[in-house]
Amino acid sequence: MSQGDMQESRADIAREYMIADAQQVAGEDWECVRCGRANDSSAEFCAQCGADGHGANKILRAAQPASRFPSAPETRRSILEAISRANSKYARPFDQGKVASVSLIGTESWAEYGAIVLQMAMLDTLLSIEEKLTEVLQHPGEGPGVVSQPSDLL
Repeated sequence: MSQGDMQESRADIAREYMIADAQQVAGEDWECVRCGRANDSSAEFCAQCGADGHGANKILRAAQPASRFPSAPETRRSILEAISRANSKYARPFDQGKVASVSLIGTESWAEYGAIVLQMAMLDTLLSIEEKLTEVLQHPGEGPGVVSQPSDLL
């Protein structure tokens, strides 16, 4: 291992430690010195053994990662594209309107293949609804079937 590689790997390790430290936030909960139980920050005494919580160690917790869900419509659309590119049999129902009659490669059975295609169709349908709803909400009062007054519904 060269000197440059060693410095680079040390820098990588240091960066990983810094990231891990940055992800931890000081918790408000505390750990009982006597029994080791984690207690809520509002508790003055340990819920298990009754020990006083003053001077107890604070519990460090990892920061909650940003939620992945709900994902952006573009992300879900790219998932559909990736699945259909991975194997043309998954794209066939959407491109040609035909499903495979036999599934031999990449799935255990035709039932699994059918379930994947059905899930892709549901995701595609939900994406279409979401895109149309977003468009309607961005341009209220426009387009056919516009309801301007609640009495128009009767």
